[in-house]
Amino acid sequence: MVYTTRMKLLLILLALLVSGAILGSAGCQSAGTMTSPVPVPNTTSTSTTAPIQTSTMPIPTPATATVPGVSFVKDIQTVFSGKCTACHNNSSRLGGLSLEPGSAYNNLVNAKSSESELNRVTAGSPDKSYLLNKVLGTQGQAGGSGLQMPSAGPRLPQDQINLIQQWISEGAPDN
Repeated sequence: MVYTTRMKLLLILLALLVSGAILGSAGCQSAGTMTSPVPVPNTTSTSTTAPIQTSTMPIPTPATATVPGVSFVKDIQTVFSGKCTACHNNSSRLGGLSLEPGSAYNNLVNAKSSESELNRVTAGSPDKSYLLNKVLGTQGQAGGSGLQMPSAGPRLPQDQINLIQQWISEGAPDN
């Protein structure tokens, strides 16, 4: 019998469900914990054979799992240095903005935009951050003007825009 990729995936899923059902009835106590047979010495028994007891260990859940945050220096400044500082540097300061290392953070976070009533970056509020509107091309809808950034060359890839948005959502830390 020839197995297609879809059939293989279904067989794997079925195997996982079956093994989960077997382990689930004997191996789970409650949400967030898992039991496993672990030999534990029995100090109260006179028997020389230690009975098998269960040990409870926490398992990560979506609420407790940690996802590394976005770093301004490693992630955001890297985007600016690669795509923005040819125009937005300490010499030319196009739009009154330098995005060079050492200047970018203070020129962005809680700094008034020269094109909009919005701050360039409002920590914790991507929807109130003009920078995000500029890279998305929605600056007109945000009461601003000018061109989508970067104006020369290709637009920022979506993954870099997502990094900027996540950094702002995380409170725009200077890290």
